[in-house]
Amino acid sequence: MARARTLVAVSAAILAVATSAHVLESANADHRHTASTAPAWPGSGSPALAPVPPRVDKPNILLVMTDDMRADDLKWMPNTRAFFAEHGTDFRNSFAPTPLCCPNRASYLSGKYAHNHHVWWHETPWGYGAFDDSHTIGGALQQAGYQTGYVGKYLNRYGIAAPKADPTAAPWTYVPNGWDDWRATPDAVPVPMSNPLWGSTYNYFATTVNDNGVLEGHQGQYNSNVLVDEGLDVLRQFEGGGKPWYLQLNSLAPHHGDPVESDDPIGDGMETPARPDWVKGRFDTEIQRGLGVPVDGQPERDVRDKARITRRMKPLTDSDRSDILALSRQRAETLFAFDRQLGRVLHELQTSGQLDHTIVAFTSDNGYME
Repeated sequence: MARARTLVAVSAAILAVATSAHVLESANADHRHTASTAPAWPGSGSPALAPVPPRVDKPNILLVMTDDMRADDLKWMPNTRAFFAEHGTDFRNSFAPTPLCCPNRASYLSGKYAHNHHVWWHETPWGYGAFDDSHTIGGALQQAGYQTGYVGKYLNRYGIAAPKADPTAAPWTYVPNGWDDWRATPDAVPVPMSNPLWGSTYNYFATTVNDNGVLEGHQGQYNSNVLVDEGLDVLRQFEGGGKPWYLQLNSLAPHHGDPVESDDPIGDGMETPARPDWVKGRFDTEIQRGLGVPVDGQPERDVRDKARITRRMKPLTDSDRSDILALSRQRAETLFAFDRQLGRVLHELQTSGQLDHTIVAFTSDNGYME
């Protein structure tokens, strides 16, 4: 398990690792499936549907990374919980080096702290443009004989800021060194909204993918479905290749993102994720209090020993609590929708015969506290 320890050394606040796990039963048996909604994988008794690929000396590695997820958000991901429950290892004392998306993602990719990789914030001059991604975990694993794939969110402002490793490259089609199959999502592309290629990392229903230097538009398709489709495509190309593989699948959930929905809270600065219609309202009864809101309705009252930004915060109003409750429910719904799709990936590992020699790790880029 030395490789697993190397991978998780700079991981975020939530992390679980499994080397072999049985398949879980559906947590939503009454859900109406369509071609774009995924069934939970069917159970440990399911036979392998394909020949087992030749064994390799090094294990395959699947790393699944969510965005701004709390540890207790796992409650809304039954497939993920069940997969790791019996054979997984839960790293409860794993901490994010920095409580921000961009620096933490750079730390995971490089194995360095922010003061060494120089990504200290999201924006110029300390965001993605400050990161030298000419040699990351992808290139290191390539040198070790791995096929490497990357799907989903990269660093904040990828696709907008000029890449440090190649300042002359078009940011939205730039592919860093070290990746055999690159399917990252640019934060923006220079086309009008009427163009089918228009989309963003942060639009749940218009996700543009940089497929190895060629843009793919996915307007009208839900982000979690798109990213898992891309991940499965990469995984199937790697299967049976005689070489071990590393695949990093990065979810936008439960980070806030467009489009604005009719049931979104209207509080000042309150941004929420978007969800497919079938999951809306699913946890309204179960979630009766927002994230970080104590039973008595107010956070810690004596904050004289806290940072200035905390000392200046005003007590929560009824409107604030209502907005935080709505946000918490939407985050749960978004994660549940992603979890349903992730079941397809776990099912693929089982039916292709790869599960027993694949390390599966699950984490968030950083923790979240409202």
